[in-house]
Amino acid sequence: MEQIVPLFLKYEWWQIVAIFLALSAPVAVYCIFKNFNLTEWRKARDERHRERMQSCCPHAERVLQENGVVYFKPLINSSVKTREGVCSECGKSFLHGRTAVLDTAVHYEMHIETYQERAKEYNTLAKKYGKRLLNVK
Repeated sequence: MEQIVPLFLKYEWWQIVAIFLALSAPVAVYCIFKNFNLTEWRKARDERHRERMQSCCPHAERVLQENGVVYFKPLINSSVKTREGVCSECGKSFLHGRTAVLDTAVHYEMHIETYQERAKEYNTLAKKYGKRLLNVK
């Protein structure tokens, strides 16, 4: 014990901390990467991205005809003999597809600023995640 104390006295306090960190850092990195699964992390990230996109998707697209008339084309598609509709842009499913289509188109025709806000939010996420952009204007 008497020989160890003089060894530590020749170092500054910050040198002792640096030596301790240099010795403990590889152990910490090993423990982290031992339990880290890249595939699971990517799946969880993609699921978070999909949920974000679904939450801000307007489920309709603004279309300008040749004669200058603007209308909203719903992106909710439902197959024959089913009551469930699915948004073609974000993949969100709706229990009553036909009524959801009518509701989104009518709502956005009466509240254009709501559509523009949601489309801008969706477009910022679409750029970030590499998806198709919606027409805002």
